Amino acid sequence: MNRGVALLASALLAACGSMKVTPARFDQAALCVERNVGTYPQFLPVLLGELRAHGYEPVLVSPGAEANACPVRMTYVAVREGDTFLAGAEFRVYRGAEQIGRGRYSHGGRIQLGPEVTTRGKVGAILDALLPARVPRIAPSD
Repeated sequence: MNRGVALLASALLAACGSMKVTPARFDQAALCVERNVGTYPQFLPVLLGELRAHGYEPVLVSPGAEANACPVRMTYVAVREGDTFLAGAEFRVYRGAEQIGRGRYSHGGRIQLGPEVTTRGKVGAILDALLPARVPRIAPSD
């Protein structure tokens, strides 16, 4: 996705909550994702689907995976309200032990309208701004 579209998506998401992103810079398609057993289980398939839709090849790894086994890895935390509502999320991207990017979303109690109201929409908008564009974003299949 080009940066203009990413900025528009970020602006739309910001209208529905708050988002703060420090973009990551790297060129690998493979991206290790550290499993977070403390985050509700329905979140991980959404994250993996959105990474694929952004052109990445996510590889699920255990927490604390060796840095040399995963040149670029992502950690995540997601908090929900009720059964399905994403209230907040944080993503950190590392190259080795160095953090190279970070994205945070917080609902902020505002009324939400538009496609960003879904967990998939929120995660997609954060990843648009956080990760380098690999391909034009394609809608993940459910």
